[in-house]
Amino acid sequence: MPGYQGNSNYRDVKMMGTIVGIVGTLLGVMLGFVLNEVYVRGGKKDRSGSRLRTLTKLELMQNLHLLEKFWGKFQADTSEERRTIIGEDIHDTYEILAYRCANKFIDIEVPQWNRKIWESQFSAISSVLSEDEIIRVWSLYDDMDKISAYHEMLASYKAELDKEILEAASREKDPVFFSVITAFAKESKFQDEVLDLWSDCEQTINNLLKKGNPIL
Repeated sequence: MPGYQGNSNYRDVKMMGTIVGIVGTLLGVMLGFVLNEVYVRGGKKDRSGSRLRTLTKLELMQNLHLLEKFWGKFQADTSEERRTIIGEDIHDTYEILAYRCANKFIDIEVPQWNRKIWESQFSAISSVLSEDEIIRVWSLYDDMDKISAYHEMLASYKAELDKEILEAASREKDPVFFSVITAFAKESKFQDEVLDLWSDCEQTINNLLKKGNPIL
């Protein structure tokens, strides 16, 4: 019986070793599978983040290209005024030029800024871009909205002024006196509302083009 018990213990130990070996192999396979999944998902996440960053960069590039094209057309359309306008002094010349530039600015349609990626994927973008990049992109879109707002305000001032001139024309029959009233009305309206607004608008556009794409 003691010999039999020894053989039984030996078989039990051998079986236990076999089981441990099998379990160890299974754990190794499972661990390898888990690590591979983590690696693959991590790689996909990295690639996804890289693609999202690229798409955001391209969206900003497109908006800056639209702004550059818009501003280039404006510069070409006002080049003659910039060469020929002369006032009594430098400040007077600037006022006349600014008024004419503001009127030309109104005549050109402002681009529709694209922010589909920025708005629809902002949560994911915020984990891809640095804090400084997010602030710069946010500032860029804010300035582009300002340009659109400047355009609307200047257009509304012009419409209001044109309405006043038409009303004055309906009351005044003398064409010479009417032309004087018109010139005075334009200058007065310009001095009160348009000059500072146009100055801020022009500076905003030039600064945007100078800074360029906030995502390099």
